[in-house]
Amino acid sequence: MSDCLAATGSNIPELMVVFGILAVVCGILIVTSAARQRRVLGARATIALVAVLVLGATGFGAAQPAVAVSHASQDCDAVPPTPTPPVIAVDLTPVITINQGVVDGPRTVTGEVRISNLTAAASGSPIVFRIPKGTPLSNPTAPSAGLTIDTVSDPGNFVFTYTTPVPALTTASTTFSIDFDGVTSGQKIISVTLDSGTGNDSNTLNNFDQEIIQYFAD
Repeated sequence: MSDCLAATGSNIPELMVVFGILAVVCGILIVTSAARQRRVLGARATIALVAVLVLGATGFGAAQPAVAVSHASQDCDAVPPTPTPPVIAVDLTPVITINQGVVDGPRTVTGEVRISNLTAAASGSPIVFRIPKGTPLSNPTAPSAGLTIDTVSDPGNFVFTYTTPVPALTTASTTFSIDFDGVTSGQKIISVTLDSGTGNDSNTLNNFDQEIIQYFAD
């Protein structure tokens, strides 16, 4: 494994060291020559000494190794983890419709429950919804493919099970036939409720809908 960020520092600049040594030697020779010739040491010696100190210090400074700077080890060969996509909560909502807004006397009518997926993720399956038993409804049958009806397990409701997931941002339509007998004239309310969590639904606040039918008894 290699460390991508470790800094090892620089090599000693050998030429600068050599140059510094030569400068020191030259300065010494100049001073020695001036002393032997009994000349005034004054200005020339001063200049020579300054050159010796400056150039020598330069060579000595260049000879110092660079301080290594190290960073936290990072493996260059490691494969970064694949980000996990966010989980999108599914939100299903039902709408019930009876094909006749006005029903005159007992008859078999066609009902429809549309299940809308309001989110950008497909629902799960099955999707279960319930319609209350009793007046004015009885004897439901399910002509839609993938839709079954349980009339026994729940004493108060017909239990409809739709076995197909609803794709993201689409609506599935389920239809059924049912006997309608309001007995007495007046408005009749037909409702539908999605089971909590059905089809991975995460929002229980919009799981209910109802249809109002005007019924005229014979």
